[in-house]
Amino acid sequence: MRISSRFSLGLLAAACVACASIANAYPLPTGLVDTRGHVFDAAVLKSQWTLLTFGFTHCGATCPAVLAEAHRFLASVESMPGKPPAVQVVFVTLDPLSDDPSALRHYLKQFDTRLIDALTHSLHVGVTHESGVIEHSAEWYLISPELHVVAVYPAATMSGTKLALDVSRLVRSAT
Repeated sequence: MRISSRFSLGLLAAACVACASIANAYPLPTGLVDTRGHVFDAAVLKSQWTLLTFGFTHCGATCPAVLAEAHRFLASVESMPGKPPAVQVVFVTLDPLSDDPSALRHYLKQFDTRLIDALTHSLHVGVTHESGVIEHSAEWYLISPELHVVAVYPAATMSGTKLALDVSRLVRSAT
């Protein structure tokens, strides 16, 4: 397993908030909804293992590359022999003011219709410059149904296929 040694502290803190807790220390913010207007809360994350990442629809190259790998990840998991592990992929926008539900739904559909999305209405993470550019890291956070961050992967350098193999190994060893 390759765990990123380059943590973005702000993004990791946001992942802790968005994922409800590490050791139940952070409450899930209210006002999170998906592109269909359904509440996105801890129950969504507790339903199964989650691979979570952050981004936004007008990201230049990083987010499209990460979401393309998300598609490969889901395809790889589904093609595994035996019963594949149940893992949902969640994309949390860093720009809720621009990424309304319709725009986010359209954007994610270009990559894979199985992607689950969450809009952050009361939480804005990432560094926004005066130019309007949002800087963010590109990591995947593997979250257990108990809402613990189990692993952090470098999304920009890890293929969806390799990610699927490692996530599958971790999920199977935990069950």
